[in-house]
Amino acid sequence: ILEMLEEFDRIALAPLPGYAFYDELERILSGPNIHLKGVGLRLKARRLSSARKKHDCLIQSETCLMESGDPLEVSKTRIELARLFLAKGDRRQAMAQTLKVREGLTGLGERFFPDDLRHLLPADDRSAKSSASDRRTLTGMLDMLTALIPSPDVHDLLGQVVLAASGYVRAERSGLFWFEQQGTLLKGARNLTPDEVFGESFRANLSQVFASHTRGEPLCRTLTGDDGKSRRVLCLPVEEGVLYFDNSYDVHAFDFLDPAMQGGLRRVLGTAIKKVMEYGRIRQERDQLISQHSLGEDRPVDGGFLTDNARMQEILFQLDRAAGSDATILITGETGVGKELLARRVHTASPRRRQPLITVDLASIPETLVESELFGHEKGAFTGAQTQKRGRIELAHQGTLFIDELGEIPSGVQVKLLRTLQEHSFMRLGGSRVISSDFRLVAATNRDLAQEVKAGRFRQDLYYRVNVMPVHVPPLRERPEDIVLLARHFLKQFAAKYQRLEAVLTEEDHARLLSYAWPGNVRELRNVIERGVLLGSGAHINLSLPLDAKPSAGHPFADSPTLDELQRRYIAWVLERTKGRISGLGGAAEILGMKRTSLNARMKKLGLR
Repeated sequence: ILEMLEEFDRIALAPLPGYAFYDELERILSGPNIHLKGVGLRLKARRLSSARKKHDCLIQSETCLMESGDPLEVSKTRIELARLFLAKGDRRQAMAQTLKVREGLTGLGERFFPDDLRHLLPADDRSAKSSASDRRTLTGMLDMLTALIPSPDVHDLLGQVVLAASGYVRAERSGLFWFEQQGTLLKGARNLTPDEVFGESFRANLSQVFASHTRGEPLCRTLTGDDGKSRRVLCLPVEEGVLYFDNSYDVHAFDFLDPAMQGGLRRVLGTAIKKVMEYGRIRQERDQLISQHSLGEDRPVDGGFLTDNARMQEILFQLDRAAGSDATILITGETGVGKELLARRVHTASPRRRQPLITVDLASIPETLVESELFGHEKGAFTGAQTQKRGRIELAHQGTLFIDELGEIPSGVQVKLLRTLQEHSFMRLGGSRVISSDFRLVAATNRDLAQEVKAGRFRQDLYYRVNVMPVHVPPLRERPEDIVLLARHFLKQFAAKYQRLEAVLTEEDHARLLSYAWPGNVRELRNVIERGVLLGSGAHINLSLPLDAKPSAGHPFADSPTLDELQRRYIAWVLERTKGRISGLGGAAEILGMKRTSLNARMKKLGLR
């Protein structure tokens, strides 16, 4: 359509109703489809008067089309480059581009090669055309096998398989449809997005994919859309999926693949995809083991949660029931109550337990880096982005993503996260390729998100999306039966760690533990017990509780606290006032006159969170 509009505009014919060349060109150049962008850049170059700008535009077009894997459109752009060099008198560069055109068009038919460039071909190339198709087939197969280069990224590996196969069969669009219990997933797509493939216009194409998968046989059809445009479609069933290819430029596309060649492709590509999937599972298991090891030997990795409280036992029962589904779970509660431990319990009890649990704490990440941390970025996406980085959402593919302190997410990132939760696909920061990630979300926050919605700091639609299975964890002071239970558990851990096996808690210690309000909850209790083991001697535990000494009414510093203790007391008091909220209007950081990241660092140093 764009080329037709360009022709109408060039010869000054009336444009089609509702269409204008420059409007369509602008829409395509700003869109995510790199194939259409490559074609649009070539048409834009025709309108430029500056040879330098025309050259730069054509080079960008060539780059986009090479990435899309369409040899015919790449050759069309190179034809324009050859003519440009010829007009500038650079015959050597013109010949080089013409030879690339010959190589790209071999096997597609002589009708595509321009007559005005034939004089630039070597004499033997003009006469030796009979074996060109065979050479092209062999070269294409070698290029496809060469492209199957190992990569540490499973998604990139699948993308390489699809791109290599797409280039060999000369497809315009391609992708791997993978069938799982959760549904049909699109992997390694080229010029296809989830919105397109599950939309109305792709329904007939998708039916061919399902038919090929059901029969276990290759299918090659010509489909005609509602717009009257024909598209050649090829489906090759492999493993638990179907490799899909189509081409709207050549009605004879894929005809060179006889049944024997189709069978060979299925075997080679199926084996490659199987190995990629096996590699992905092994890598995820290794990453999970590394992640668990990094937690430290004193933190449970099996989702264990000690409690004698009836309310907490009911919460654990609810979480264990919900773990078998893919429902999003929102865990709320004060800081230090064990929200992350509950998230690990959910993951361990879920069908995804053999896949990674990826954790991201938004409170510890500067706002400017939250989007990059969640979605990843491409090289050069922003200042300092020296290499490509995979985001936490991408790393959580087939596993569980735990977002701690969800209430800290910047408003600008909330929209992108909502769309990702809806479609399970996204693009890296600075990227143009759609990446799919099959993850299960567990989120936690110490904020009241309903109040944050009313205050306009949290999107209502995102709140409804994450609040599928809400769980509120009561603070430690509301479950006193757990205080001594957990204290004994931590004492056993740290006594073994610091070789203080004779250390015990006395009845007096129990009374002091029960009389304290524990504003820092379980995390604070753990720190108090560790400090008591370190500072005690023999069987004695030096149980020094924060704010334990009562200063006289006449002087607030009568107990001679250290500077760190004073800071700790004041920060704990401010956090209690703000109900654990750190950033935002009225948050602890604002009251203390500090940056959020500086306050987080100070709290970690002082044993607070």
